[in-house]
Amino acid sequence: MKAFTVLASILLCLAARCPAAPSEIAHPTSVKVSDVSEAIRQADKTRPRLFATPAQFRRVQEECRESDMVRAVLDRIIFDADQMLEFETCRYEKEGRRLLHVSRNALKRVSTLAMAFRMTGNNAYLKRCRAEMLAAAAFEDWNPSHFLDVAEMTLALAIGYDWLYHELDAETRLIVAGAILDKGLKTSLKHAGWWVRASNNWGQVCHAGMLAGALALMDQHPDLAAEITRRAIVNLPRSMQAVAPNGSSVPITVVRWGMVTAAKPDTKHPGTLLLRQKGKTLRLQSLHSADTVWQTYDVATPPNPWDSPNKGMVMIGFQSAAPSSGELDFEILFTPGFLPPQPKQAAP
Repeated sequence: MKAFTVLASILLCLAARCPAAPSEIAHPTSVKVSDVSEAIRQADKTRPRLFATPAQFRRVQEECRESDMVRAVLDRIIFDADQMLEFETCRYEKEGRRLLHVSRNALKRVSTLAMAFRMTGNNAYLKRCRAEMLAAAAFEDWNPSHFLDVAEMTLALAIGYDWLYHELDAETRLIVAGAILDKGLKTSLKHAGWWVRASNNWGQVCHAGMLAGALALMDQHPDLAAEITRRAIVNLPRSMQAVAPNGSSVPITVVRWGMVTAAKPDTKHPGTLLLRQKGKTLRLQSLHSADTVWQTYDVATPPNPWDSPNKGMVMIGFQSAAPSSGELDFEILFTPGFLPPQPKQAAP
């Protein structure tokens, strides 16, 4: 989450000249629903309102004529949208217990096609985006047992509904808004599980999807929008603690490099990890630090509810603190057929 497709985000930011985030942002210690309700009541109800205003979209179009960089990004969005015209609409096909790949495909398609339409006015993009949203809206549910799926699908339809509101027919608006309301927002109240207070990126993704849906429908459902908005304001700081400033304006973050393998790992050799399988050996060596401590992580029985089990597999990797610059490069050397030196045996 990535809020919506990366290219669309880049395009809006290039045109809007997004300012850098301040090093410190004050967060309210308490938030009343009544205060949020009043803010929603006073909010500008003009559409589009998610991520960009009509004026900002017009500015993007101007920048496409003035900037080769912005034009190149738009060209790629249009290229992707043209490919999507030939795709079948999304289907309710789970992978294990997840529908996430379907939600993410819908999010990419809706945001790309909607952006392409707003930039070009080509009705082919509008028609195809409408079909994608109606297909998702017709699903029996958006798989609330794995709530990330609900969040990303809600975000997808919220973007399409908001960005194309004036061009969609009344029946389509009613169907899409109903799906956002019932399969997204109301479902989030019924399935308000651990994700609500999550301390990892699940919190950011789930609350972002619900918040987008709430703001998309705040005209019709202001009380529900206030409740969901307040929930996000109160709980999102927990997720942000992972990259919170630590005595400076630069976040201190621990970065993990890892890979999953069916081979048997050997971490006994300093700075080096050996993988053995069927009589073959592969040596892994981190070149960024000779003191790298290799670790193994259980993925057969993962400890977190958002992970799926990978039977017969193990994750190997290491952790490293990012420097104050925020940049960290990893180089891993793979050497096949490596055998560690054997200890010398005493002469008989």
